[in-house]
Amino acid sequence: MIYYNTCISLSWQVLWLYLDYNLEGKLPENKLYYKSIKKCNFNELLYRLTLAKEIKLRDYYVKGFLENPLVKYIRQKYNYLKHRGTYYFSFLGLNDSSSMMFSIDNKTIPMISRISVDTEKWKKQLIDFDKLFQEYFSEIVRTVVPKDFDNTTFGLKEPVAYYNKHKEEIDKM
Repeated sequence: MIYYNTCISLSWQVLWLYLDYNLEGKLPENKLYYKSIKKCNFNELLYRLTLAKEIKLRDYYVKGFLENPLVKYIRQKYNYLKHRGTYYFSFLGLNDSSSMMFSIDNKTIPMISRISVDTEKWKKQLIDFDKLFQEYFSEIVRTVVPKDFDNTTFGLKEPVAYYNKHKEEIDKM
């Protein structure tokens, strides 16, 4: 689950950088990248998608994915796991939420228990989440990667032309 949540955050950064016209035509450089990425958050990304007239991408994929009830549920479960560390599965032994297994003066000591998870239901939910994530992420890739990317050839002249175009910037580094 941590990988999915990391990928969701990174997907926002990919779109953010793709839509950052301040970077267009400039030499890729850490300083520029970090300056841009610092401003990236969900609401700012939605705003940037609006300005770029990427309404379908904004509403159907980015917002639609995060507003999906299953995605909300899985992210809530992830946050619980992140802060609490574990869930209870029936094959892991006792999870008595009422009290410890002994009493003193006929009084029991309360025990913190873990939230129970039905493994079969959880498995199905994670598989369904994975399918939603694949659809979401595939659309982001389709947006930022040119359609003819796999047909593009790259000869020896291109790096030289690129160097010549950015020679002054490179010399200043």
